[in-house]
Amino acid sequence: MMKKHLLICLLVIMILLSACSPAEGGLTPSINDGIETPSPTSPPTLTSTATSVPLVVLTICTSALPDSLFPDRGRQTPAQSNLLAMIQESPLSHQKGEWVTEILTKVPARADGDLRLEPVSVEAGQYVVDAAGQIAAARQGVHLRPSGCRSADCVVTWDGESPLEMDQMVVEFQFDEGLTWSDGTPVTAEDSLFSFRLARAFETAVSLWARERTARYEAVDEYLIRWVGIPGFSTAQLDRLVWSPLPSHLFTESELTGDLAADPRFSSDFLSYGPFRVVQWDQEAIQLAVNPHYHRQAEGLPLLDGISYRLIEGGRQAAWQALQEGTCDLLDSSFGFENDPGLLDEIVANSQFEVHSQPGQSWTQLVFGIRPASYDDGYTPAYGDRQDILVDPRTRLGLAACLDREAMLESTTGGWASLWSSFLPPADSRISAEDQLVFDPALGQDLLKQAGWVDYDTNPETPLLAANVTGVTPGTRLSLTLLTDPSPFHLALADRISADLSACGVEVQHTALDESQYYAPGPEGPLFGREFDLALIAWQPAPDLDCSLYASGQVPSSENYWIGTNISGWSSADYDAACHTAALALPDEAALASAQAEAWFLSGLPAVPLFAPPVVWVARAMPCVEDSLIDGVDVFNQIEYLDRCP
Repeated sequence: MMKKHLLICLLVIMILLSACSPAEGGLTPSINDGIETPSPTSPPTLTSTATSVPLVVLTICTSALPDSLFPDRGRQTPAQSNLLAMIQESPLSHQKGEWVTEILTKVPARADGDLRLEPVSVEAGQYVVDAAGQIAAARQGVHLRPSGCRSADCVVTWDGESPLEMDQMVVEFQFDEGLTWSDGTPVTAEDSLFSFRLARAFETAVSLWARERTARYEAVDEYLIRWVGIPGFSTAQLDRLVWSPLPSHLFTESELTGDLAADPRFSSDFLSYGPFRVVQWDQEAIQLAVNPHYHRQAEGLPLLDGISYRLIEGGRQAAWQALQEGTCDLLDSSFGFENDPGLLDEIVANSQFEVHSQPGQSWTQLVFGIRPASYDDGYTPAYGDRQDILVDPRTRLGLAACLDREAMLESTTGGWASLWSSFLPPADSRISAEDQLVFDPALGQDLLKQAGWVDYDTNPETPLLAANVTGVTPGTRLSLTLLTDPSPFHLALADRISADLSACGVEVQHTALDESQYYAPGPEGPLFGREFDLALIAWQPAPDLDCSLYASGQVPSSENYWIGTNISGWSSADYDAACHTAALALPDEAALASAQAEAWFLSGLPAVPLFAPPVVWVARAMPCVEDSLIDGVDVFNQIEYLDRCP
């Protein structure tokens, strides 16, 4: 079994931290669900007998306790995701570029036959996934991948009549036969099937992507689940294809149409097959104790005897005070410490406490308005179209080289985030060090000169002028308007961007628009109406692959009712082909396919990747730990080293 336990390893910081400071209260070694009756002024605590060894109980404080753990696969609060991580082990997780599992017998793989592509006949009108990775009805003129085709080179345009076979992805997930619910009932494939049916009944935007691409989800036997996709679809995101078990023996089929979100079976009566189980749930605290049926108890796991999630009101300062007083062992990311650099500096300066961070979900980028919507009927500057100043990729690459992204990161996040190399987060990017975007103003100015921008007066305070820039009238100033929303984060970034570009001979005029105007739909809205030079924007992760944000088919225009994410207007057939290949890649194809898509992205550079604002949590220091336990991932999901204090 793996050393890294997806759930027990809880947080390195917490486990060891608590091991060094045993809780005064805790569960008895023999009776695991003893709970003291709380007084009106204190939360309930796990208890132990007077003669028992003090138990290792971790107290995690949060700004908001969840009302339910109803698994809608939507956006979860920190407390929800952390609680689920302790009582529900995920079938698959991605660690250091590899799939790992705790509750399956193995990770499905093509070499073993439990991940395979099977040819199937396709008829006109049948729903398939086309060559661009989109769901479409098979009909004349649709671009499709015939069976055996794994790249854009072999895509065909179907005539709607000829016999057509496409590949159908099949993945089999074998659940460990030793899994048991905390009430003693075995965990079976039927429990995963029930979870799938529940997701189908209570559809959310997040689960919809996987659901729409699922042809069948079926229990083959007591422990084997088989997922079958619709023809043409394939993916490396295996975790999206398997649903975490839920206790089907507690529910009837008719209940799938009721209001289950408020059902106690998803809160105080939630069953567990993970290391911990819920023993008490109220408005002030949620108590977890060891699951007596946990399948890894023989290995001495979990290392903690209990976990207490406690509500702290009053914001960051109140939470920081509670941590110093010993009320909390850990303050989760819900307090937003990343938004208070002064307080973070104070915490970092105190050797008794530690600050940890991980990348947030939104990717901040500086988008180039390469092709404004006014060009859609032809480029005619004589009739008011903006000069085509951003069409040359050397201009965009030159502007990027003038930006000190490291300094932006430091000044806006305090260095608690990491720069992105492309449309992929740092942990997933395949871009080599020599191909990364770099801060090199001399290189930037040289690239701008190659594109035809000249410093005629040798005055660094005046903008460069067009000499022989393709499609630009000679003498045009290199002057750009930068649009942002009014958030302090974007305003701070805008100041740095303006200063950096000015040093390279680029005039920047910054305009901050209120959010309703900034994000208004096209054609009136400046972003989705494609009427801007530069814009700061943050995208949430795409369901398939973030390269699709800049696919040609995502350019908002009158033809698609101004719906699309490629607000730059950039279009590249080579990039599209590489992105579609990466989006449909299988696990053993994903690394190479993603690297090729990243390379095309950087060569065209529709946007300068910056970073995802971090989420931060704070904990008491770990005097018993020799090395850092955090490996750049969610501390609740992975650790590099784990041991008890002496």
